[in-house]
Amino acid sequence: HLAELGGVAPALRARRLPLVPSRPVVSDLIARLMPSDPSRAILAWQPAPGAEAYHVEMGAGGDPPDPDIDWVRVYEASAPSTVLRLLDPGRTVVRVRGVGAADGPWIASALGTLLSFLWSGDDEPLWLPDTDPMWT
Repeated sequence: HLAELGGVAPALRARRLPLVPSRPVVSDLIARLMPSDPSRAILAWQPAPGAEAYHVEMGAGGDPPDPDIDWVRVYEASAPSTVLRLLDPGRTVVRVRGVGAADGPWIASALGTLLSFLWSGDDEPLWLPDTDPMWT
């Protein structure tokens, strides 16, 4: 509407879509023992924006940054969880990364530190009776 006066309208910002990371970042890695088989664990993580697949690797050791760990790929798929056969929970390390246009960074942990919240067995009560309740 200002063209006849020689004015130029400001450029329109047409991009309304969010940017998709080319290197997806995985977060919130958790693990839980299978209630029916303590030799297996469910490993899960928050889905990473931009991830088309995930890589999971396991190794024997206690410290994920240890350069002497021999990592073995145990999972490569698009779901943000998997079931792992455990080596030894106290001596197993795991790492996960998202794969998009490029490989994302690894998130790594000793499996024993992720297994701090275990399911109780069928014979264990979920709570103990309180002999001194706060209210009646």
